[in-house]
Order: sequence, then structure tokens, then C-alpha cells
Amino acid sequence: VGDDAPSSLRERIIVKYDSSGNWIQTEDFFRGNIQKPNAIAVAPDDNIYILDSQPNGEKVVKFTTNSPYYSTVIDFAQLRNRLVPPDIKPSGLAVDSEGSLYIGESRSLPRGEEDTRFIWQFCASQQNNELPQPKLIPQYRGAVTKLAIGKYGRLFVFNAEARVVKGFKKQKQFLKWH
Repeated sequence: VGDDAPSSLRERIIVKYDSSGNWIQTEDFFRGNIQKPNAIAVAPDDNIYILDSQPNGEKVVKFTTNSPYYSTVIDFAQLRNRLVPPDIKPSGLAVDSEGSLYIGESRSLPRGEEDTRFIWQFCASQQNNELPQPKLIPQYRGAVTKLAIGKYGRLFVFNAEARVVKGFKKQKQFLKWH
């Protein structure tokens, strides 16, 4: 938003406009709602997901195109110790054609320790008010800096620590490294 915009718009972190350039009134979403944005992904239905990597406040927020509101779809504080490791440091975010979210890990490991960092899949078929049930994808181990899903559904992982990009082809239940 430019300096000539009203101050109420300049303070917002998300501002929506229609195709004519007219401002669309939305729920107030200011910088305080997302502390440390780490990744963004756009779903095929144009919904936007943002990974907030604020320590001990990590979450994924969803913005829908047909509503002025946002919602927290994954709250790592609720998942820790039960469904994901307590020391998880989420990083990288991608969404597939079915709406499932993929999130990696970037926590540091002591030298020589077995790598227990994976990619987690959060299925799209969650009911409201239900904790997402993540599935660990064991075919990839290592730090995740960025995730992306290509045109044909392949998941690409960028690991800056190892300076490598890997691509995986989605199959019925597993991702297969190519």
C-alpha cells in the first residue's frame, strides 16, 4: 500500500482489491496477527496460506478468496508432544490440488545425530474444530528451507543446509523420490 493511502490501510498487512482497483472491506488483519511470516502458498482454488514461524506461536493462517476473513488452520502449540515433535521448527509450505498442506522442518541437529526432520502432510478433509491429523512422509529426511508443488503435482524440496533440491512424485500413499 502506497504512502498516499489512508493510515488505516497502511497499518494493515493484508489489503484486498477487486479487478477494478477498488479497495474491498475486509476483516482487520494487522501486522500483529502474523509475527514472523516464513512461507506462503497459493492453493488451486486461490486460497492463500501463510506459515507464521514465531517461536512457540507457529501457525498456518488461511485467507479465502470468497470471504473477507482469515482462520488459523494449523496451530503447532496444540499439536506439539501429541502429533508432532515437541522441538519442531516448521518451515516451507506447499498446498496440493486436493488442498492438503505440506510443511517441513528446519530445526538444528547436533553433529552426528540421526536426522529426524521430515515433511508433514496435513490432509484437507478436516472437520471444523478438529485438530489436523498430520502424516509423516518418511521418504524425505533433512532440513526443509522451501517447498513447492509443480504443475503436475510433484513436490519439490529445497534444502539450503545441504544445498540440494529434490523432487517427489505423488503416488496413492507415498511420495517417491526421483
